[in-house]
Amino acid sequence: MGFLHIFRGFKKFDTVDFYFAGIHPQANARKVFPVMALAMYRTLKQHSVRYIETNRELETNISITGIWTKYSVVNKRRTRIFKKLLTVPPI
Repeated sequence: MGFLHIFRGFKKFDTVDFYFAGIHPQANARKVFPVMALAMYRTLKQHSVRYIETNRELETNISITGIWTKYSVVNKRRTRIFKKLLTVPPI
């Protein structure tokens, strides 16, 4: 009977993972994203979703982080890239 709560979870859920939401690099993001976002919003509202988990986003990616400023966001993780120049010692 351990599977009963798993099957029930498929019918009623309040959290969605946005791991593969994106736009092709050659597409015009200013035109495509609003249509995509509106369709996702309507679907999530229809299913009473309250929470969204997103994929890893760089904190310096203003185009993505600016989208979430309109909502009450809890940042659980931070992604940064550090660079270090490596020098090869003389032989």
